[in-house]
Order: sequence, then C-alpha cells, then structure tokens
Amino acid sequence: MKKQLLKLIMAVMAAVMLAGCGSGSVDNNITQDTSQQSTQNNNYNNTTTPVDIPLNYWGRPLYEVGSDGELRPTTAGFREIPKDLRGREVTLLLGHLPNSQAWSNFNYWEEIDRTPNETISIMEKMRQIEADYNLTFTNEIAERGSGLRSQLMLAQLAGDTPWDIMVIGTGHLSLDGVFPYGLLMDMNHPTIKNIIDLEGNPWKVESELTRMVGRQFGVHFPIANSGDMLRSMLTFNKDHAQTLGLGNLFDMVWNKTWTFDNFESILSQISRNSDGQIIPLLEGWGGNLAVGLIGSNNGRIAEHTSEGGMRFVAHECDNALGAMDFLQRIISAGFLTIEPGDRREGIVRMADGEAVFLTGSYENLRIFTRQEFPTEFSFGLLPFPMGAAANDFVSTTPHAEFYSILANIERPEEIAAVIVAMANRLTKLNIVETELNYGLQDMESARVLEYMLDRVVLDFSSITGVRHNVGSALNGIISLQQTPRQAFEMIAPIVQINYDNMHFRESQ
Repeated sequence: MKKQLLKLIMAVMAAVMLAGCGSGSVDNNITQDTSQQSTQNNNYNNTTTPVDIPLNYWGRPLYEVGSDGELRPTTAGFREIPKDLRGREVTLLLGHLPNSQAWSNFNYWEEIDRTPNETISIMEKMRQIEADYNLTFTNEIAERGSGLRSQLMLAQLAGDTPWDIMVIGTGHLSLDGVFPYGLLMDMNHPTIKNIIDLEGNPWKVESELTRMVGRQFGVHFPIANSGDMLRSMLTFNKDHAQTLGLGNLFDMVWNKTWTFDNFESILSQISRNSDGQIIPLLEGWGGNLAVGLIGSNNGRIAEHTSEGGMRFVAHECDNALGAMDFLQRIISAGFLTIEPGDRREGIVRMADGEAVFLTGSYENLRIFTRQEFPTEFSFGLLPFPMGAAANDFVSTTPHAEFYSILANIERPEEIAAVIVAMANRLTKLNIVETELNYGLQDMESARVLEYMLDRVVLDFSSITGVRHNVGSALNGIISLQQTPRQAFEMIAPIVQINYDNMHFRESQ
C-alpha cells in the first residue's frame, strides 16, 4: 500500500516542493531524527542509567539519590501516609468494558503475551502496594452510561459498600448524574482532606474536571501505561509530508507559523499534490476536533462561575465562533474526512497511509509505534494549529480518567492513602525519555510532547448531560446546516437551565 501511494503521488506531482509554509528557523539544539521503533512487547533497555541502580520494565531507575546521598525509591513526589489496612480488601470499580482504558491499565490483555511490559510493571507495583499497606486489590466492571448511577444508588440504598475506589473516565458518563447525589466523597471532606492534599500533592490539572456544585469528587494522575496524556493533538504521516513537499512542520511550530490559515493552505496543498488521492485531515471517532479547535483559538464552550455553578458561553464567545468558522471552511473545501465508525477504523486507515493528519489523543501515535496495526509508515506528533485569537498552542482536554472514593465506606482515610500511594508509584515518570521508547518516533515529536504537557486547557462542556446538546450543535456546524452562532444559540437556553438545576442532593 505504501509503495503504491508513493508512486501515485510522485506521478501526480510535477516536481517535489522544496519549501513548506513555514519560514525561517529557530535555535534548535535537536535536529537529528533519532526514530526508534519499539521492540516486541515494548521491552526497553536504558544504557544511560548507571549500572549500579536497578531499572524497572520502563528502563527507569528504581531508586534516586536523596539530598542525604542515600538511595530511595523513585516516586512522583506525592506525600504518602503509610497505613496498615489489616488485610482489607480494596475493590476498584473500573471502566465499563474489559478492553476499556481503565481495565487494560490494571489487568492482562486478552492475549497475555501481548500485554505491554508497562502494564505488567503496573501490576507489579500494585502488588507492592498490597504488601506495603497490608491489603488485597480486587476489581469489577462498572455498568455502562446511566447504568452506573443505578449501580451505585442501589448499593447505597441497600446499605452495601461493595466498592472503594471508582476509576472511570469523565467522558464515559454524565457526571451531573453521579456527582450531586452523595455517591462519591468530596476530596475536601475533613476525614480525607489532609491525605489527598489537593494543594500540596502534584495532582494534574485534569482533576478540575471533577469539580462540580462546589465540591471536587475525584483526582487525576497520568498512569504510566496510558497514552491519554494529551487529547487534542495531530498525528501526521512523516513520509507523506516529505513526498508532498510540506516542508518542516516542526519548524512551523517553533516559529509560531503553525496557524489556522497556514494549516488550511497545507491541507489544500495535500489535496492538490496528491490529486485528491490522500485525505488531508482525518477525524477519528472521539477525536474532539471541534472542541480542540475552539481551545486553540482561546475560546470556551462553558465555564465555571464564582458561585460554583457553570455558564454556557459558546454562543457569545467570538473566539469559539471564529474557530467554528474555520472548521466550516475546511469542511466546505473537502479537506476533512470524518470516520463515523469505531475509533480504531480511523487508526487503521491512517496506518494504511490513506491520510496525512489524524486528530485525537497522543495514544494514536503509541498505537502506530507498537504496531498494533501493521504499518510501513513513520509518524510524528503536532499540536492543533493556533488560531488568530491565541498566542500559544494548547491541548484541550474535555475528559480524563479520575479516581474517586465511594461514599459511606468504612475508614475512608485508608482508601485515600491508597489512592495517594497509587498516584505516587504508578504515575508516568521521565515522560519524554520513556515515550521515546514507547510512542514517539523522533526527537522533534518529543519536544512537542514536552512543550504541550505544560499547555493543557480544560473544556467543561463534555462532563455533564448537556454534552448531548453540545454534540447536536456541533453536528449542525459540521454538517454545514447551521452557522456556528445559530447552532449554539439554539441550545443555549436549555443548556443553561440544565446548569442552573445542578445542586448537591443526597440520594434517597
């Protein structure tokens, strides 16, 4: 497939383009492509670490030198409060399917031999926590969608507490259907506040997605075997970029010329130089293209109020409307193809070389590098282009995995201590160094990853029941049936009513 596509492109092009839309250069100390393909089962041997310090499966040192010169276990900097749980069984309520992100993070995959060493190491560290805290972990599968609330409420009504920790993505349920009903503990509850320590421990900004009705119901940390660190990113086919003469796209990022307008020109160039045989931009299911573009233009769909509520603002936010105008332009030009099926179908098309750019999370690139779907192409990582109203790149995050404590369990302070221990020991460390062996295929993509990890912004429109209304408005925009203002103004009243009706109430 790769050779056929390349031959087709070469036949169509009259000459190879020598320069892209970017101009000039930046002081770049890393210019050599050091692409590394991961080996089978993701084994990694880091030869730069001193041989007298043992390595884990990631190739990371198990110990670091403290200020006193003594070796101590490498951690993520959380303040653990050790406790003896006296053999307590701690049950995790995980993702709603055996192959979901949460489930696959803590368990063998369906084929044990294909389970990445990252996951095997996570399982080993969970066993270490079991030993250190004198507990036993078990896990169960959560019900899907609205069934989760019924699952939790029925248990509470029966006076049963079968689960201790819920690990699920904010994109997998309407949080206003769970958070306000007294089913989960506020992380600032007096019994656990000092252990969770939202201000002192290095919880990631995504934890804010679990803040609602004046309380915070979960915390987030980037588990070491997950690629969902960045949500709105572009994976691009480096071979196609070279053959189609797109120039150095990384230079455009560092020169801040990676903008909506220049991106549109590049999409046009792809279509023209490939005679329409290559898809310029492919939207995989769950890619959150529209939400990501709004964030990249310094826009918002919804925001928190000072009273702890939420306000819908997309219909009156010029930056949000401008981003959707740009989206409609590239759709009208035929540059965007949306894969309506399963998320993996878009990834397969990308692996086969059918497109140059694929929207979605950083996990897409890790999938290509792991060769989950065989591909002959090489891939790189880019941020969404920057809108005219922005002065820097961002990665917009509408949802993330969070860890919550179920209400009414015995001795919740013990479970809080366990979550902190998990965050301290399971969190991804030395991210760029590690990802060069598991996901990234070149040093420039590593620079992009490092840069974007400090530039995550949150979108609060997808964490409540109104996400279906927001999705309907976005569908009207994408189908070109409505202008952005018309689409957002149509849903504004009902969305605001939904927000205004969010109050904390104990389940009955």
